[in-house]
Amino acid sequence: MPTCWHRALLQLLSKGRISSASWIKSQLRLLHEDRLAFKYNEIVLAEHRKGKKRLFQLTTNGQFPSPQGIIPHAEIVGTAERSACFSPHQMLFYRPTLEDYVLHMKRGPAITYPKDAAAMMMMMDIGCGSKVLESGTGTGGLTLFLSRAVGREGCVDSYELRSDHLKIARKNVELWKQSWNVNHLQTWPDNMYFFHQNIMNAPPLRKDDYDAVALDLQDLSEALPYVLNVLQIGRPVVAYLPNITQVIATLQYIKQQSFPFKLDKVIEINERSWHVASSKAGNFNHHALQFGSNENRENSYYLARPSYEQSPHTAFIMKMIRTE
Repeated sequence: MPTCWHRALLQLLSKGRISSASWIKSQLRLLHEDRLAFKYNEIVLAEHRKGKKRLFQLTTNGQFPSPQGIIPHAEIVGTAERSACFSPHQMLFYRPTLEDYVLHMKRGPAITYPKDAAAMMMMMDIGCGSKVLESGTGTGGLTLFLSRAVGREGCVDSYELRSDHLKIARKNVELWKQSWNVNHLQTWPDNMYFFHQNIMNAPPLRKDDYDAVALDLQDLSEALPYVLNVLQIGRPVVAYLPNITQVIATLQYIKQQSFPFKLDKVIEINERSWHVASSKAGNFNHHALQFGSNENRENSYYLARPSYEQSPHTAFIMKMIRTE
C-alpha cells in the first residue's frame, strides 16, 4: 500500500474524522487483499506443473482449458496469485511481469528479447523525462520497456512501415496498459505515440530533439540521415541487427557518407539458463517444487545442471554516438 494512503488516513485520524485506529488497519488490510485478488480484464499467466506457460485475459464468460478440465474465469477472479485452489489442476495462476508478457504476448515479427532490450536501454542511458525515437516497432515489446523507463515526463515516438505489424503492436500495448490499470493505483503513462510510416518520410522536427534512438531495421541507411538531424550531439543511437554482416555494411555506409557517428561497441548477449531443484522433486523439474508436498523436504538436497533448452543467438547490438 503506498505511503500516501497511510498519510491520508493518519491525517484524518489526527483531525478527529476517524476515531478508531483499528478501523484504519482493517481498511488497509481490505485494500491490500483487494489488490492481491484477480479481477476481470487482467492479464494472467498460467503455468502448468511441467513448466508450460500460457498468457490469457480474464473475461466475464471466459474459460481456461487445463489438462485436468475446464476452469471458468469466474473461479479465478477473486483468488490470490499462486493460490493453492487450483493444485488439483496442477496449475498456477499469477500476474506476468513485463518480461513474461513480452515473451508470451501475440507475435507478428520477431520480438526484441528482454535480455537484449535491457542491454539496449543501458546503452541508450535513458531515464525519467527522456525523449526516445524508435524505428521498427515490431510487436511493441521494446516500446513498452522504453515507455516504463522514460516515465510520465518522457515520450517514445515509434515508427513502423508495415500496417500488420503496427496493428499487433498497438493491440499488445493497449492490452498491457489495460491490465496494469486494473490493479494499480497509478495508471500506465500515456507516453507512446505510433506512426504508420517510413522514418525517411517522418515530419521534420526541431534539431537535436531526441535523447536516444533505437533502430530495429534491415537497412539502417534509410534511417541514419533522419537520425542525424534529430539526435542530440553526444547521445547514442542503438541498433538491433540479426547478422554481423549488417553491422559491417552499416559502418561502411557511415564511412562513405562521412556521417558524424562514432562506433562505441558491438555486443552479443548470450544467456545460459540452469535447472536447480530439490533431489525430491520427481523428474528434476524446478517447477515441481511449487506443487510438491512438504513431506521429507528437510531431508532433501539440491542438484544443478544446465538447462537442456538454451537461448539461441538473437541479435547483435551496436551502439554509436553522434559526435557533431
